[in-house]
Amino acid sequence: MELSNEQRILVPIKDKEQGRLALSVLKNNTDTPISSIRLFHCIEDKLARSNYMLALSVISIVDKQSDELSKAHQYLTGFARELEEEFPDARVSVQASLCDSVSDAVVSESENMNATMILLVTDPTQKKHWFWPGLTNRVLRISKRPVQIVKPAPIVNDLTTPLMVA
Repeated sequence: MELSNEQRILVPIKDKEQGRLALSVLKNNTDTPISSIRLFHCIEDKLARSNYMLALSVISIVDKQSDELSKAHQYLTGFARELEEEFPDARVSVQASLCDSVSDAVVSESENMNATMILLVTDPTQKKHWFWPGLTNRVLRISKRPVQIVKPAPIVNDLTTPLMVA
């Protein structure tokens, strides 16, 4: 096993706003070199646990999930380009997929990429709570990887005040 002080970070991203916060946190990282960043978006598969549905409902759900995955892949790719400019030596990849359980998918993806850390960035206004306590606690409980939960301080004036981590 090769020991390295470079980080391989998994960053689960829910939407564009939360993704912007995650990018700001990553860009302010100056502690250790980053060798790999995976931006990860997961949509819970609504068909995985369904019992009985009409065919039209199934088609509608599949179309909606497909559109969500396509949009997620687009903004993850945009975020990846920004990170490649900021971290030219790091390998930046994106993954958007359907899953049965978001927490299981996050943990599984961290194991697949052999992550040294899972970075969960929450919204400072707490209006959007993708990383609700149940999900966060489950990831903390079942993950074999270190999990860092970051809640950036709210920005008073984003033209003059840099994003600070609380």
